[in-house]
Amino acid sequence: MSVIDATPRDGTPVTIALEPDQLAVIADELIGDLSSRFDSGLEVRTPDDIARVRALLDEYEQWLDALKWGEATTRISVTLPRSLLEGVAYTLYETAGDRLFHSGRKKPISAVRDDMTLALVATAIVDQLEATR
Repeated sequence: MSVIDATPRDGTPVTIALEPDQLAVIADELIGDLSSRFDSGLEVRTPDDIARVRALLDEYEQWLDALKWGEATTRISVTLPRSLLEGVAYTLYETAGDRLFHSGRKKPISAVRDDMTLALVATAIVDQLEATR
């Protein structure tokens, strides 16, 4: 499921503060989401399709720029659509849960730590979103 399809669209801009490691996780999620859209084969047959793809790329570029492409070295405040942040949080929780509870085999502790990091980033997003309501 796409990050931006995980929740109903609410384009209300919300500003939250994120640490560098949180920014990196969110940026990685968005980059992966965008890549999967192209891997699944975007149909481009008309000028309207080209415009739609260009708008999609522009939107992701804007979001990734706000996140400093996950390469910030200090805590920063980012302003992104509420629905995007909710979708990222949902996707991170879902991914962490799947990895932690449905792997069916013993994992190295470093992999468990990475999975927990996803859940912690999702929690940080949700906590800040709830504070903005």
